[in-house]
Amino acid sequence: MKTKKTKATLTRGQVAESQHVSPQQVSRWERLGCPSWRVGGRVVFEEEAVARWRAARARAALSRARPKIARALAEMVRCTRSHEELFGLAKETAAQVARGSLGVTHARHLAALLVEARLRLQARGPRRLLVGVVT
Repeated sequence: MKTKKTKATLTRGQVAESQHVSPQQVSRWERLGCPSWRVGGRVVFEEEAVARWRAARARAALSRARPKIARALAEMVRCTRSHEELFGLAKETAAQVARGSLGVTHARHLAALLVEARLRLQARGPRRLLVGVVT
């Protein structure tokens, strides 16, 4: 007999902590259409659904972004294959903000894409490299 796999649900406070924002910001997201459900009188969220929703909004905002660097970094996040690459892109985003080449708003959008990419990599699991002998 197969058991149905249930997805973990999070409260506003847990979502705020995982997304590095305030609980009030999560309430704003809910009003803007962030996926949430009522369970027993409480509002709950699914972490992956929130990350996907934030990433979709970030992609839309970054597609209209004037600085080419923001669009380029967004494309690089989309193509990441490892956690090391994500870490490097997070550092590059911070460096661009420090230089003044990238605004804080664009950096927040990129942070949402980084969260989605991290969840995508975690869901995929570790990859095994096959090493062959070349003669």
